[in-house]
Amino acid sequence: MLKHTLFEKPKDDDEDFSDPRAKLIQERLRHYIKHYRSKRNRNRFFSRFFERVVIVVAGTLTVLLGLKNVWEYDVSRIAFVLSAAVTAATTWDAFADHHWKWIRYRAVLHQLFALRDELKYRMVGEVLPTQAEFDEFFERLQATVKELDEEWTAQRLKLMKDKAKTDVISSGKLSGA
Repeated sequence: MLKHTLFEKPKDDDEDFSDPRAKLIQERLRHYIKHYRSKRNRNRFFSRFFERVVIVVAGTLTVLLGLKNVWEYDVSRIAFVLSAAVTAATTWDAFADHHWKWIRYRAVLHQLFALRDELKYRMVGEVLPTQAEFDEFFERLQATVKELDEEWTAQRLKLMKDKAKTDVISSGKLSGA
């Protein structure tokens, strides 16, 4: 039975089903939920981390540049290091695109939780799902993961194309340059 309230997270291993098809789907759901929950949490952390680091360092850099007349030599060196750090952090964040991954993994988790809950709901009823319904559950599970993989690949290709354009522009090999 579904034994959680609105404010509790359902446990991933509330119950095991006796039907081998349901067990397989449940096992894969547990695996993917654990996997994408971990990825979502890691990317949420890094998205927020890089955002805050850039804000703090850029703000500190601004203050240091304002103090340049007071301690010119030391401030210039510190400002140079902080400027390089901001560049490195923003470049890495743009490359890794933690924000996109965080949001997308969150959406996938939502789909997986919905599928898991639907399977549990069907399994506690008086009439168990048919073979065709089990096939549909499994196909939806596979489609969810495949869709994410395709989106991730498209996102990486887009970033690679953008980087290639930037490299061409910065090297001066753009036609007419």
